[in-house]
Amino acid sequence: MFGIDQTLLIRALNSTRQVYFPTYVGLRLIGNQLPPGENGYLQQLIHRRLGTGDAWRFKKFKLYKGSKASPQGNEHVYRDCLAPSPLTAIAESFLLALLAANPVFSVSDRVYSYRWPPSSRSGASYEFFGVGYRQRNTEIDAALNNAPNQVAVVTDIKSFYPSARKDQVESSLKSILDKSDKDFRTWGDSILAFYSQLLTSGGDGIPVGPASGHVVGHLVLQGVDSELSSKYGDKYFRYVDDIVVVCHADQAGRVKRDIQRCIEQHGFLLNTDKTLVINSTDWHHNILRADVSGNDSFRSFTSDLTIYLALHPARAESLRKMLIEGGLSVPIGRLLALSSYPRYRYFLSRKLIHSVGLAFSTNEDFLQRGLRLKGMYEEALLALLNEPPEELPNLRRWQTQRARRIINSLFYLRSFGEWETQGAFEVLPELVEQRALAQALKSGVVNPILPFYGRGPAAFSELWSEHGHQSATLIQPATSLNSAELDALITLRLYGTLPADSMEGLTKPRLLTVVNQSTSSTRTEPDLSFEDEFESLRLGTSDQEVTELARTRYAYSEGTVLEALSLLSSEYRS
Repeated sequence: MFGIDQTLLIRALNSTRQVYFPTYVGLRLIGNQLPPGENGYLQQLIHRRLGTGDAWRFKKFKLYKGSKASPQGNEHVYRDCLAPSPLTAIAESFLLALLAANPVFSVSDRVYSYRWPPSSRSGASYEFFGVGYRQRNTEIDAALNNAPNQVAVVTDIKSFYPSARKDQVESSLKSILDKSDKDFRTWGDSILAFYSQLLTSGGDGIPVGPASGHVVGHLVLQGVDSELSSKYGDKYFRYVDDIVVVCHADQAGRVKRDIQRCIEQHGFLLNTDKTLVINSTDWHHNILRADVSGNDSFRSFTSDLTIYLALHPARAESLRKMLIEGGLSVPIGRLLALSSYPRYRYFLSRKLIHSVGLAFSTNEDFLQRGLRLKGMYEEALLALLNEPPEELPNLRRWQTQRARRIINSLFYLRSFGEWETQGAFEVLPELVEQRALAQALKSGVVNPILPFYGRGPAAFSELWSEHGHQSATLIQPATSLNSAELDALITLRLYGTLPADSMEGLTKPRLLTVVNQSTSSTRTEPDLSFEDEFESLRLGTSDQEVTELARTRYAYSEGTVLEALSLLSSEYRS
């Protein structure tokens, strides 16, 4: 069982790894410096800082959101995001744990996104997002089949996070704090002060990036949830800003008007051009249909492979070579590292019957299974590409998401040389991030993935380093890099994918300069900024040691293992 410090640290790690990687690495440095056996040091530090009203550090950055076609080519669109510093992320985990334990902050049962975790010792501040997403989808399917002529009215709030007002958020938060018991209200000023700083640092709206954005989003939509669930009961479903109401087909027009009136009454606008009325058959085809036929999947394969490596760690290197020779790119090193965590060993003991069967498997068994899966995913992709393109925006988005999930898995089931920039990427031009990653893996040049700050650089680094490759190549750009591209270089440097001398001649922001140092013994500019905090945590740690932290995981309780599976998973997140 983890102590409070380990729980706070792991929750912060989970909330930042896929948001802003420097914060994650800074948290790993904190984990390395915690005194052995210490439990309560971080909690006491956060207590003191909250009590004294200290300033918390945040950093603005751009996260890739998607691309729009233009006469000049693809125009990349970015979200304005906010990253907490490492210590700020730990403080945020502490405050979210307080909110989760207080009944007044409970989430409506009609809300399926970012629900509180099942336990105070869970490794994340929220329940795993995919659980609620799948539950919502299956319950909508059941409601559609519960009576004749049922349809789902599907819509979402336009620019939800940016359009929420600071005073609206603070008013909602204060109102709920006032309803809490006397003991909890002693934390009220600290909670309000922290969230006031967060909202001010982010500018307009609810900041995207900090873990608190999800609970803040729930707070400002409480009135919407209350009104629509009161009217439609268990036929109302919300996932972040996606709203679904199941009704009789004859009532769809009235329901659309009801939703629009309710949303506007609470200060938001509906995305009317994305509103869709869909029946049970189309819902099942677009949402519930499995990506590949059969009972196996790539996720099941990697789960079993991790158990196998836990039972037979000495076979890892020969298995890695066998899979590569077979044309697969499964990152055995990452799965082997995961299998060695003590908490994974505990998990393994709970799956004893399943583990016994895998104990008698061989490397050859996994090679053949991987090749079968490769064939299944290739076949599924080909079938999808041959389907008529959907014209309605929502249906097209779901069609593209299915192709995206299949291709994300194929990054581990194909060799680098098999990737082409034609085929799927011509049929589905929305897959610009996947196309760039394929191009970078085939060429060994990182420039194509630089615009896709977020998962793109991390996925490239994971795949490139796991297959024995040395440093990748950066071609000096003819023009200056934007902030997202510079953050991509920071991720590539933290992973050790690019050498420091590859960036000579570039105009580097302060954080990239700090990251680019081979080692650091003194703070270059003690101004208590985000960069200063990162550099302070890094003092005395070599470039190689930082790379090791970036490529490994702190504990089994961390989330997604394989980076490419998360490329632009926008059907789950807002």
